[in-house]
Parts: sequence; structure tokens; C-alpha cells
Amino acid sequence: MIHFSGVAIQSGYTLIPGPYKNNLLMLNGYTFAQKRKRYWYCSKKNAGCKAKINMAEDGVTIREAVIEHFHEPPTYHVTKTGEYVFFRNCHLITMSSGKQLVYYKGHTFSFRNPSRRHAYCSKYVLKKCPARLKLYPDGRLRAATNTMEHNHPPPKLFKNIDGKFFTVA
Repeated sequence: MIHFSGVAIQSGYTLIPGPYKNNLLMLNGYTFAQKRKRYWYCSKKNAGCKAKINMAEDGVTIREAVIEHFHEPPTYHVTKTGEYVFFRNCHLITMSSGKQLVYYKGHTFSFRNPSRRHAYCSKYVLKKCPARLKLYPDGRLRAATNTMEHNHPPPKLFKNIDGKFFTVA
């Protein structure tokens, strides 16, 4: 278990807007929700995560922390204005043609190279859409660029009985 105490740490975390009116504390990519003035618990506490942070009396300095998580950190996109926007992870879908696409926030992205580390909006060629994704080798989302700036509506996808997807114009 990763645990530290006794050493005051002032930097290394960021306060970001939460889904409700309270801020979230982000440390090492993980988010923590505030419970009382000095106590922050992992946002996945209800799922059983034991990570927590205890702040010093000043409310700014980390006094004690247990930062071992059993889950992946959430994915946030930082906009050009510095705003943090939460995104669910992407996943692969197979089209009826057999082509695999990345599905993310209602839009589809296609791979432009064999490494499958970069995916461009499927409307990149037709509409010059600037949205792009960077992926880890295992397919998890690493970074999202311009995904809030699609210049077209999302495709209308339907699923066949065999589990493959198709679009309707």
C-alpha cells in the first residue's frame, strides 16, 4: 500500500470542477471528492476504493494520503481555455464491412496507421474534422484533441443481429 504522512506536500494536485457544485481534487490523474473540510476520498469510494487524502489545517497542504487505487484513473480532456472535461473511455466497434473503428462520445474514429495509436475522426477526409484520439497500445484512451469541436453531427449507428454496426445516411 502506498502511504505517506508527516511530510507536507503543497504542490502536485489540481482542483477541477466536479459534476455537482463542489470541486474535485486531482492527484496523479485520480479524482477525490471532499468530505468535510480536510478529508478527500477517491471518487470511486462507493465502488470500494480506499484511497484518501487528509489535508493540514490550512486546507491546502497534504498532510497524509493513501493513494493506492484498484482502478484506472478517469479520463479528462483539457480544452484550449484550460477547462477540464470528463470523458468516458472509448471502445472498439466492428462495422458490417469488417472495419474496426473507435467509438468515443457518440462519434467514430478510424486508424490512419498500422500502429493503431492514433485515430482520426471518421469524417476527417470528407469534412476536414479536427477531432483526434491518441491511444495506449492496449486500446485505452491516452489523449483527446478537439473532440468538442466536431464540425458535423455524430453518425447514426445501428447494430446488426451479429453485433456489427452500420450507418444510415
